[in-house]
Amino acid sequence: MAAIKRYSDFTQDIPVDFLQHMEPKIWKDSLLPAEWPQDPDKEWCPPGHGDIYTALVDSGMLRQLLDAGYEYAFVSNADNLGAVLDLKILGYFASQRVPFLMEVAQRTAADRKGGHLARGGNGQLVLRESAQCPPEEEDDFQDIQLYRYFNTNNLWLNLRSPTCWSSNTIFWGCR
Repeated sequence: MAAIKRYSDFTQDIPVDFLQHMEPKIWKDSLLPAEWPQDPDKEWCPPGHGDIYTALVDSGMLRQLLDAGYEYAFVSNADNLGAVLDLKILGYFASQRVPFLMEVAQRTAADRKGGHLARGGNGQLVLRESAQCPPEEEDDFQDIQLYRYFNTNNLWLNLRSPTCWSSNTIFWGCR
């Protein structure tokens, strides 16, 4: 926010940020909430992209965006320096009238440990993270030929999609 303040000509009709929820860290051995009295910030961790729908609603940001006339949102991690709003992707997203789009890229050897796209039990694509992988499947999980695509952490949301937003009920993995 301090960096943005240096640009006095930067203005917009909605807030430039909002906070997502925080999740408590837990001790692996006891499953009790972690405590760091000397630095309480270490007791919490970010929830990741899965929280975006709930956070948009709970923070009031979704209502502000809709009231200001916005239809689409491009969401990326703050540390994703390669993130670029691509008008071709926006055009495709809007023309297909889908509620959600996740940008993916082909995995390389450097992407072996991160999440990847896989087929779920019903045949639909799912994002599978390393924490969801049983130890006996770790070799397959890291096989970049078997699982060829990873999530870039660039997401597109159709803010007006009734299948995603319904009286404050949030559906992740909208159809």
